Amino acid sequence: MQLTPLELANRVAKFDLTLHLREQNGEIVMLWEYNRDLFAHSSIERLSGHFQHLLAAAQAQPDTPILKLPLLSTAERQQLLVDWNATQHPYPCDALIQHLVSAQAARHPQAIAARFGQTQLCYQALEEQSNQLAHYLIKQGVQRGDRVGLCVERSLAMPVAMLAILKAGAAYVPLDPHYPLERLQFLLEDSQPGLIITQQTLLEQLPPTQLPLVCVDSDWQRITQQASTLPGLPHSPDDAAYMIYTSGSTGRPKGVLVQQRHLVHSTCARLHYYADKPLERFLLLSSLAFDSSVAGIFWSLCSGGTLVLPPPGVEKEADTLAELIAHDRITHILLLPSLYHLLLNHAAAQLASLQAVIVAGESCPPALPPLHQQYLPQASLYNEYGPTEGTVWSTVYRFPPHWQGTQAPIGQAISNVQLYVLDTERQPVPIGVSGELYIGGEGITAGYWQRPELTAEKFIPNPFGNGKLYRSGDQVRWQADGTLLFVGRMDQQVKIRGFRIEPGEIEAVLSTHPQLQETVVLPYPDSQGHWQLAAYVVTHAQTTPSTPALLNELRQWLANRLPAYMQPASITCLPTMPLTPNGKLDRKALPAPEQHAAMTSDYLPPLTPVEIALAVIWETLLKVQPIGRNADFFALGGHSLLLVQLAAHIRQTFHTVVSLRALFQHSTLRQMAAIIEATPVETPATHPEPAIRGNPPPALPDLPYVQCIGQDLSTLIRRGELPPIQSAALTYWPDEVLNRYGLSREILLQQTFRGEPTVAAIMVTPWGRIAIILLPRLLSELYVDPSLPDAIADALRLAHDLGAGCVSLTGLLPSATRYGHTIPPALSAAANWPAITTGHAMTAAAVVHNIDHIVKVAGRNLARETVACLGLGSIGLTSLRLLLQVLPHPRRLLLCDLYSKHTELERLVVELVEEWHFQGVIEIVTVDAELPATVYEATLIIGATNVPDVLDVARLQSGTLIVDDSGPHCFNPQQALQRLEQAADILFTEGGALYLPQGLQHQCYTPTGLENVFIDSGMLDPHILMGCTLSSLLSALHANLPATLGMPATAECLAFYQALQQLGVAAAPLRCDDYLLSNAAIEHFRQHFAHDTIAC
Repeated sequence: MQLTPLELANRVAKFDLTLHLREQNGEIVMLWEYNRDLFAHSSIERLSGHFQHLLAAAQAQPDTPILKLPLLSTAERQQLLVDWNATQHPYPCDALIQHLVSAQAARHPQAIAARFGQTQLCYQALEEQSNQLAHYLIKQGVQRGDRVGLCVERSLAMPVAMLAILKAGAAYVPLDPHYPLERLQFLLEDSQPGLIITQQTLLEQLPPTQLPLVCVDSDWQRITQQASTLPGLPHSPDDAAYMIYTSGSTGRPKGVLVQQRHLVHSTCARLHYYADKPLERFLLLSSLAFDSSVAGIFWSLCSGGTLVLPPPGVEKEADTLAELIAHDRITHILLLPSLYHLLLNHAAAQLASLQAVIVAGESCPPALPPLHQQYLPQASLYNEYGPTEGTVWSTVYRFPPHWQGTQAPIGQAISNVQLYVLDTERQPVPIGVSGELYIGGEGITAGYWQRPELTAEKFIPNPFGNGKLYRSGDQVRWQADGTLLFVGRMDQQVKIRGFRIEPGEIEAVLSTHPQLQETVVLPYPDSQGHWQLAAYVVTHAQTTPSTPALLNELRQWLANRLPAYMQPASITCLPTMPLTPNGKLDRKALPAPEQHAAMTSDYLPPLTPVEIALAVIWETLLKVQPIGRNADFFALGGHSLLLVQLAAHIRQTFHTVVSLRALFQHSTLRQMAAIIEATPVETPATHPEPAIRGNPPPALPDLPYVQCIGQDLSTLIRRGELPPIQSAALTYWPDEVLNRYGLSREILLQQTFRGEPTVAAIMVTPWGRIAIILLPRLLSELYVDPSLPDAIADALRLAHDLGAGCVSLTGLLPSATRYGHTIPPALSAAANWPAITTGHAMTAAAVVHNIDHIVKVAGRNLARETVACLGLGSIGLTSLRLLLQVLPHPRRLLLCDLYSKHTELERLVVELVEEWHFQGVIEIVTVDAELPATVYEATLIIGATNVPDVLDVARLQSGTLIVDDSGPHCFNPQQALQRLEQAADILFTEGGALYLPQGLQHQCYTPTGLENVFIDSGMLDPHILMGCTLSSLLSALHANLPATLGMPATAECLAFYQALQQLGVAAAPLRCDDYLLSNAAIEHFRQHFAHDTIAC
């Protein structure tokens, strides 16, 4: 048989595709005629070739059914079965996932592993705490091969518990605490865990059980008594790692048991594929009960990145989610396409830190990639696909810039995974032809927990190679470039907002209700193309067909048995189910759920003006009319994404902000309108000018770089008369201001400044504007005022309103707020706030710059110094680590134990030797009532303590250098200045002061009667700026300079250190408070104590 192409005179196709056959000279002549708007020439060539192969096979095998005849040529089979499946890539197949995390802990012990709110956990702490919990679990009876239930809210305890379970040789079974009791009861009965890890606050949400319980909060003190070393247990890559349940068509969820080898492969494939986008900070939005959480958690922890855990519910609030992304400088995120689309439309400006955006869980609409390219061209967009049975992901597609198409591909196989698109006879289908996707390779799990029949049905022997293939049930087709397009499901399974749902499972639960005779649950697209679930029920003959009470009862019945994502958007009662002539359900004859849901027997029209206006908004969003007072937003098809849009419409229409939580809890029109009416209307804050009486103010200094402004600066910024700020620094009132002006606290803080935070000044730097915001608190009140967090929250809102992207806590505020950890409760009701930093990464960088500066000014060599460290808290310790990374190591190091932390200092000694390769002498100096003589052997003293005057100036040996970042100073400044003037045998400087060669301007608030209350002595030099103040500005402007609370990682300190060098910012001239050390004194010191003039 031979086919010869013929040229046709006809240039217009009468139909989309036509095959002409005619007999000519004893031969059959075939002519293909096609619409070129629908078919490419290459597609017709392939089709013609397939037809030729089919005819040849039919001629050779006349007795073979047509379905079993081959279509593909040998070359095509090679391409589809072999070439496109050549995905082999080496990975540590014998490794365990917890060992990969431990390797990162050994490599970067102080790097931040996880962050939750204002708390964080470094890799060393994650390693040690998970080891301790693993030992505790083993003592509670957990053995290798067991399953352990894990029911915790998002917190730092979550990754600790996951790793602990794995280190104990067990597999974790996630139990979402927000699931109904019946669902949790089934999961416990089916998975048969030996123990449950939970939290004391969640005990009431668990079903009654005789299983042992470990509460990671209330039991933590006992857990910390365990060894912090890795338990010495035998492990195997065949050990189970976790078990996650997916929806089941019979009403019974099925557990997928994932082994260590599968998890390691999935994670290593991710590290390999995204190697050009190194992960820095990943925001986890998924529940532990879904395997997309596995992707983010282990990708982060196995790459040395930071796993950021958001507060519960953030993923449902687009504005708050965008603020969190900006605040924590998130670089990588995995989320639903619909949620990402919402973020781009509502808050694209706050997503600038993103470098890799992965959408998964539902079909990616073709309009999303162009929208992403428009707003975030610097970030790469990926579309991932994969079933739980394939360990999280099996394919991925990276959208090229300027991608345009009618359907988003799901991409190609990840490393060590094979893809086969087969027909009903399990034969490969040609390019462009739909078939069922079968997945093979390293990620395929062993099957379903205690479901051998279902496992045998879904996991089949691989007819094209080794191992098993998983029947995905998904219909796909190959494209000519080797990527896959998703077509649909082979069955009724559907994904709704990322959740894989079998409608049959919901039908099974509904059918157990005693009043129901028949039930049908169907997926349907709403007016915006989002999939929803519609339930149709028929009651028993003696039951009233449809009443509001019955519908409410059915909703409660489902709510008590199924998670929220499986709740139907509508429930429709029918007298009978429509049937086809052959007696089967006629799905097409079912009423449209949206049309049927709005009118109910208890319909009442909206009454108040707010109800009427709100009903119009509902009609716009839900595409349902009419809307009654008793209508329920979610019953009419509303969902979390529409709720976000509803909140935005409410703010725009009623000029009020209602939280999503309030809208969710008050979901009927009448309830929602009442909430809106009870919420105050947004009004701009006003700050009347103060009128005060007191001592006459000192004269204003005449400084050309200080602009005195008699009006409230925040008001001027809001009016547009001053430019917005980029960052802010929070501080407080010194107590002596009361004596200086002869005022009481009540008059100054409450009457004059209305008990509100006040913008005292604005520093105009070459890179941006920094507001200095005074809290309405005195220094003496910081450690005793329980309302301090609330005052800081007010200041953060003010800073946000004025444009600040980051706010630093200066002076004693870090320690007074436990390094920012007491602030979050005050922010729980705040919709917006900027990033918060204690600035310790910048301060450490400034301290090291000043150490380098004073050593050079003194003509000394750091390698020949004996260095004493007074205070090894956040700043002291990070400064020491950074010093050892960027400067020569001193010959001797004295670690002063001011706080009875000998054990911690012993660990530090090991770290300094093993990690920082310190080869000099290290001594731990025990301190009792006063510093021992050993400390005064130091030639360079670094102070970073809150213990004042701990250093006796009179006992310092001649030639001593001091760099002090203590607050207040660790020595008596007056005594030091006196010794400098008399002998000039010591030099000292402030650790956090920086010098800006370009200079800066000050815009200062000068209220009537207190004209220079905000003009401080720090403004006497236009080139000096404290590092903690500058920190907020750099963090607001640069994603690689993150805001940090408390002790930062050394890498973060190094980034600030290098940034100062790049910006040309130097250490400040030697100074103490307002006093500059004279050149004469410094020169005298050099002449006597430089290293070329003294013996060391």
